[in-house]
Amino acid sequence: MSEDTRAPSWQFDGRWIGESQGVDRPAHIWEIRQVGKYVQIDNMWEGDPSFRPMTGQLVEGQAAFDLSDTQRAVMVDPQHFIIAGWDTLYDGDKLIAEYDVVFSRPGIAELTAHQVWVEWKKRQSVKPDK
Repeated sequence: MSEDTRAPSWQFDGRWIGESQGVDRPAHIWEIRQVGKYVQIDNMWEGDPSFRPMTGQLVEGQAAFDLSDTQRAVMVDPQHFIIAGWDTLYDGDKLIAEYDVVFSRPGIAELTAHQVWVEWKKRQSVKPDK
């Protein structure tokens, strides 16, 4: 699925497990429900006692949803989506690192998360300037 293809309304629904790339962190666990043009997300770090709510908005004409003005979740195939720079590391108020996160359907798809990210990064580096 390309970034230019609109995801079916159910595409993001369900449980996803996120793996930060380039850093050892607990898994991101997300439960997503699509409601109209929005996604409602219950999220937590692996090991946390409870979920926290979050909302995103589906992007018209793309298999993606926005979480903020700068954070976009992009479906790369039916089993994976990526949020560039989603996992951040701060020293006090100073941002010192941003890590991409690959979200996979639970199970076999989790085993291919890193390879999906490597291939996605290669595609990002060859995109023409707009």
